[in-house]
Amino acid sequence: MSTLFKFDCCHRQKSSYAAGRGGARWSSPLCDAVAGGDVDVIRDLLTSKSSVNQLNAAYDTPLHIAAQHGNCDVTRLLLTAGADVNQGARFMHGTPLFAAAAHGHHEVAKALIEAKASVNQINAAGNAPLHTAVVKAGAEFLSTVEALLDARALVNQPDKDGRTPLMLAASKGNMDVYRPLLGAGADLQVADSQGRTAQSYFDEMRQQPLRGGRCVLM
Repeated sequence: MSTLFKFDCCHRQKSSYAAGRGGARWSSPLCDAVAGGDVDVIRDLLTSKSSVNQLNAAYDTPLHIAAQHGNCDVTRLLLTAGADVNQGARFMHGTPLFAAAAHGHHEVAKALIEAKASVNQINAAGNAPLHTAVVKAGAEFLSTVEALLDARALVNQPDKDGRTPLMLAASKGNMDVYRPLLGAGADLQVADSQGRTAQSYFDEMRQQPLRGGRCVLM
C-alpha cells in the first residue's frame, strides 16, 4: 500500500468526521500533510497535481500552514511548486508572511520574503506583518522584526487606528524591538487617532520612573 493511498484513507476518515460536525473542520489532503510535516506525502500530493493553493475551512492555504508551523523545508517545497506567496491578503489573518510574523518564525519569513512576499501588505484588520511581529517579545520575534525591516518594511506605517509598529511595541512594553525600530527611522513624535505617541503608550504600560519621572524611549 502506497504512502499516498494510506494518507488518502486517513484523510477521508477525517473529512467524514468533519462533515458530521457541520463541516467546520474541513481540510484538504495537502493541508493535512503540511500540518503533519510529512515531506514524502507532500511531495507525492504535489506530484499528483493537488492544488498547492487550495483553501481549508479557516481560509488557510498549505503555505499558511507551513508558515504557522515554522517548517522552512516545507515552505520552500511549496514555493517551488508554485504556491502563491501573497494569497490571503483580503482575509483577517493575511498572507503567509503574517503567519510567520505572528509566530516568530524568522527563517520562514526570510524564505517568503525571498520569494517576493509583500512586506507591506495590509490585511483585512488594517495591519501589516510588522505590526503583527512587534507585539511579542523574544529572540525569535526580534529576528523576525529585523528580517522585515531589512526587507524595507514601512517602519511608520499606521494601522487602522493610526498606531505605528513602535506604538504597538510600546503598548506591550516590548523593549526588545524598539532599538531596531528607532534605527530604521521610527518616528517618536507621530500621534495616533487618539493623539497618543509611542512615549505615551510606553508610559501607560510600564509606569516605572527612569529618567525625568518616566520611561523614555531614547
